[in-house]
Amino acid sequence: AIDSTKVFVLDTLGNLIWAIDQPAHCTGWGWRDMAFDRVYVGPNRIDTLYASCNPNVDRFGINKITGTLDYYGPLPGPINPNRPLAYMPESLYFFTADMFHLYKFIKNGSFVDVDTVPWLLRGAAYDSDSLGGGSVWWSSLDTIDQFKMYDPNAMYFIGTGFGCDYPGSGLGFAQNFRDMDVLFSVMNLPQEDYIYGFFLRWSDSTGIMGNPSQIGHDYLEIRAPTLIRKGNRISYIARSNYCVKLQIYDAIGRCVHTVAKAELAASNVFTWHGKDHSGRNLPFGVYFVRLEAESGARVIKLVYIE
Repeated sequence: AIDSTKVFVLDTLGNLIWAIDQPAHCTGWGWRDMAFDRVYVGPNRIDTLYASCNPNVDRFGINKITGTLDYYGPLPGPINPNRPLAYMPESLYFFTADMFHLYKFIKNGSFVDVDTVPWLLRGAAYDSDSLGGGSVWWSSLDTIDQFKMYDPNAMYFIGTGFGCDYPGSGLGFAQNFRDMDVLFSVMNLPQEDYIYGFFLRWSDSTGIMGNPSQIGHDYLEIRAPTLIRKGNRISYIARSNYCVKLQIYDAIGRCVHTVAKAELAASNVFTWHGKDHSGRNLPFGVYFVRLEAESGARVIKLVYIE
């Protein structure tokens, strides 16, 4: 709801690249929650995006060389507007919702299914990497568990959800973003909006969200307290002569420390000193320990405390 509605294009560090005007019919709030068809058409274009500001679902693309928008025309949608949008490209199904209902429809606007929901849903994104062949994430105005996971085939909420301190709006899913699956959301803070990225899983995982403090496998295992202090020990087991790599990642997916191979060869225990590659003290907070070998990889989540 500014002087003219925009599509903002940012790089993966959050820098604004372009602010592109939406078409003239996108008045008021304009397009808000977008969906993507995941068709790769080369490094110069983003094709095709979907969004809605009225009973239709608009199709458009972005030219990444000129920073311009190409409008491809509308498709009929089930509600006005089709505010949250998720698209499953392999099945051609769309999902949208209003305050009371969640709709599954196809490109000619025909209903496929409808579900009654008790929340005001504001954003949707298709998670192509989740267990069982894909799911849809929804953001809501709840005070807890604002982000909800949905089975698009069985049409029910799975129960795997999480919350944040603020309500979420538009959603986007990125597979293999810095080796992670990440759910991005516009978060509505009291004074201004931010884009948050939420870690869902490592991209080579089984698709099961969350990591308990101990994860076992035939060949790989990590053991550590969930709350960890400087000087605490992290033990691991690799039940074969596989090449092992142990790395520490921060909450946004940056590798901050790699355990030297000499340390790994000498012992199956690593002492956590709370330092990065350069020996500088790391801040307290959430970290992930990733153990990698030829048989696969395992990850645990730790909270580094004082």
